[in-house]
Order: sequence, then C-alpha cells, then structure tokens
Amino acid sequence: MTRHILLTLIALALPLAASAQMKVYDKSSKRAPEWVNTAIDDYLIVSASGTTMQEAMQKALNEVTEQIIRAVANNVTVRQTNTMSETVTGSGIESSDVYTYLSSMNSANLPFLKGITLSKAEESYWEKLRDKRTGEERVDYWVKYPFPSWELDELIEEFEAIDAAKVREFEAIKSQLPSIASVEQIGRNIASLDALAAYFFDDVRSSEVQSLKQQYTALYGSLTVSGTTLDDGRYRCTVMLEGRPVSISTKPKVTSNCASGLDVEADNGAFIISYDDSDCLPDEENYVEITFRIAGKRLVKRHLLDAADDAAMSVVPEGRLYLTTDTVDGRTLHNVTLRMTINNLGGTPFGLKSVELTLPDIPAPLVFDDIDKVYEAKGTIQVVLVAKGRFEAAEKRSGAFTFAQGAMVLADPTTGTLQRVRIYLPYETNWDNR
Repeated sequence: MTRHILLTLIALALPLAASAQMKVYDKSSKRAPEWVNTAIDDYLIVSASGTTMQEAMQKALNEVTEQIIRAVANNVTVRQTNTMSETVTGSGIESSDVYTYLSSMNSANLPFLKGITLSKAEESYWEKLRDKRTGEERVDYWVKYPFPSWELDELIEEFEAIDAAKVREFEAIKSQLPSIASVEQIGRNIASLDALAAYFFDDVRSSEVQSLKQQYTALYGSLTVSGTTLDDGRYRCTVMLEGRPVSISTKPKVTSNCASGLDVEADNGAFIISYDDSDCLPDEENYVEITFRIAGKRLVKRHLLDAADDAAMSVVPEGRLYLTTDTVDGRTLHNVTLRMTINNLGGTPFGLKSVELTLPDIPAPLVFDDIDKVYEAKGTIQVVLVAKGRFEAAEKRSGAFTFAQGAMVLADPTTGTLQRVRIYLPYETNWDNR
C-alpha cells in the first residue's frame, strides 16, 4: 500500500538577514507577493540565491526537483525480489534510501523528472541586493510551482513501474542461470547485472545482485571442451558447461605439432576442425591443440591424433580432472580421489579396469585399480576413483597451465578384450588451495 504525504512542502526562507550590509537595489515588483516564504496546498514554494540571476534560477529549479524527489521518495513502495516492502517500515528499504538514490540520478535515467522546468512555475519573484561597502552582489529568487496531488500520484506510479521492471529483469536473469545456452549469454547477463547493481539503491537487493553476479562469473570456471572424431582428418569440438553443450561464436585457435592444412568451421555453436596428419610420425605423440580465449582465460583441448586406435568402443575421457586428498602433511598426500568424466559415444557397454595418471607435481604415477565395474549408459558418465597410499607433491609452478597424462584400461564385457585409451586433460587439485 502506498502512503501519501501532505502536499504542503515548505522551503527554508533565505538568510536575508545574514548580512546587514546587503540592500535591495532592484526587484521584479514593488512589493513581494504574499506567497513568498509561505506554504500553500498543491504548490511548492521554493527559494534560492546566487551571485547572478542565472545561478539563482538554476538553484531554484534544483530545489523544485529536490522537493519533488523527496515527495516521491517518501511515498513509493518498491518490490524486493521476494517480498513487498513499504518505505519507512523497518523492512530494509527506507525512504532515505530512495531519496538518496533518486537525488544522485540525472533526468536521463529518471524519465518522470524530464518535465520539470521553471516555465511551468505559476509565479516568480526576485530581488537584487548589493553590499555598499564591498560591492558584493546577490540575487534572491522565489518560485511558486504547481504540484497537485494527482501529479504526485502519477510520478509515484511511474517510478514504481520503473522499479518493478528492474525487478522483473533481475528475476529473468536469475531464472536463466541453470539453463545457459551460450558463452556469450554469460557475459551479457553479467553486464546486465552490473547495470542493475547501479540501480538497486537498497542493501537487500544490491546484495542479491552481487551474489547472482558471482554465480554467473563462476560459470566461466566450469567450462570445458569436449570432442568427437568424425572421420579421418575431421574432429568436432564443443564447449561444455557442467556437462551440457553450450554454443560460442568466437572461433578457437588451432595448432598442431605435426598436422598441416588446419581449418576451423562453425557448426551450430560447435566447431569442426579439419587437418591433414599424413606427415605425422607414428612413434611421436601427435596432437591438434584447440584453444578458446574466454573471459581473458585460456580453455584448451588437446586432440591426440593416434587416439583413433583407442576408439574401438568409442569411449573417451573428456573435460577436466578433479583430484582431492583426505589430508595434507606438508607436501605429503594421504589417499587421492579422482573425479573424471567419461563419454561413451557409441553406447556400447564397457568395463573400466584401471586408470593411471602422471601429474607434473607428483613424481610417482597415481594408480587407480581394482575397479572392475561395467558401464552401459550412453553419453557422459561420472566416475569417482581412489588411489590409496602416501604421495609426495612438489610445489605447483605459478601460472603453469597443467595437464595430467596417462591412460585408462577398458575391457569388452563380452570378449574380455582389453583396450588402452590415452588421457591428456587439464586438472585441478585441492591440496594447492590449503
């Protein structure tokens, strides 16, 4: 419910007696109008002074604007994202918050203030004064500005409509968080939240905007790159967000240590990488490296060109590896847990026998064995494995872009045939954050 204040707004009288030496030497009429320094219903009576007529008039206009803002601020009801709060009720949004905010905004951001002009004043009166001793001059200016209750009602309604639209915008951005469809959408929504942060003048809603912005910013850290070999010399890569494909308009940079004829073609939000690996030596670790630059950071996928031999069951590791330890004693790790994403592209059942990883900061390989588990689901599968024992970790190099290398051993559940699939993926640990 909106509460209205009495429309009798009284401006403080000018300090005309501040200097006894100031004498009136010119004025707009022989006698000051009766309304000067009084209060009249449905009018704003304001006064201002300046060294020139123009300065005094501008200050009077500013005072009219300030009093209209104060009238609106004392009566608006603004909507939080989850509650309705009336001003001056102690619910977190005070009229002083609204007033402070409105006073700091220019008319371009507050459309309902654009129509305030001295040409709308019903009457005005001015006096020019001079100090006979110093010659200093001053202009005192009074304005009788019509401001009926219906106009206040309209301004309140207009402001509340603006505020409600901002809340709807915030709620729309919040609802999009679980279903982001593109990398660019993350950036657009962060920019919109920055604009909303500048608008929401109360602590309650401002903190909600900042919290949502942090959640959106954190999405960049959840991006990975997944890829699928289409045929000889063609590889399709997709940016993934928490296991879901998302589109990106910016083409990646593609390099290789041996392949030539590198080409990148957009494909429905993903990219098809073409290459010629005829000059790649079979005994070398041949690869095509795909690098995206997103929010100032590199997102890298290394496609191993000899991995085609490993794809009989069409099972590939992808994304990012996450390694955690139970306890850290200096640089000694006690048991290491691996969380890894495996993509069963063909949907053929496979058994996971073991995983072996080599990390730049751990000299000894991490071996995750005795798994012997069969997976039948098609698509991405999350596996959690534990390497028991004590491992010595070196200090991580600052700024190093680190990859884990190794392999996982798969088994055909029907024939028992073993297949070794190479692993080359970025990784994160929890022991460097302790």
